[in-house]
Amino acid sequence: MGDLADREIVFSSQFDWAICPVKPHELDPKLPKQPDSMDFRWKSFDRVSGVCGPYQIGSRMGWYLLSPVDVTLRPFTDFCFSCPEEELARAIKDMGLQEVWLREKCYIGVQENLGLKLFDFWENGNTQTMFLPNGEGSLEWKIGVNVRLPETASLFIQDAGSDGFTTLPGVIGAKTVQSNFLNRGMSIAVRPNRTTTIRRGDVIGRLLVFDEQSLQMNLRGATLQ
Repeated sequence: MGDLADREIVFSSQFDWAICPVKPHELDPKLPKQPDSMDFRWKSFDRVSGVCGPYQIGSRMGWYLLSPVDVTLRPFTDFCFSCPEEELARAIKDMGLQEVWLREKCYIGVQENLGLKLFDFWENGNTQTMFLPNGEGSLEWKIGVNVRLPETASLFIQDAGSDGFTTLPGVIGAKTVQSNFLNRGMSIAVRPNRTTTIRRGDVIGRLLVFDEQSLQMNLRGATLQ
């Protein structure tokens, strides 16, 4: 099985403004004890889902990802295009774009000012972007958290049912975590569904960890009998 330290998941803040993930039960309020219904002739208090064993285990799995800033997100339309660098200014003017970002082999532009450059931050004397358009109306959100995983583990990022936006699912292996997150911290992808204000400390996603065997089991189809 190996040493316990080899199987440990470690979170650390890359920046002072970052917030490390927390276990769900650290945010959820304690369930109040139900009153004794024996004092009533017929009344029985409703069964609370939180006292169910499977629910308690499921609700305690993984970690909540928390917003490091107060931010208002709203739906937007983005445009993906390619052009020679010397024609970029003309392309921006002709398409009426307000903001443009270079994403790998193409540019992504928007025709409205999303106000997200307000959250650019300093890193080693250089400015970095916290929010980047990610295509199809989604944003890459750098939350400034480093993660250390066992070599055979993978992160599973999923939506946490937050109101007003969807956190897109993603699976990231330990090698990618070590090579990317240690340099620039964890990123998640979110898609605003309506104009919504997120406060610092609000839940913005959920994080689970799978080992290689569990990951492959989830990817394979099941045998039907």
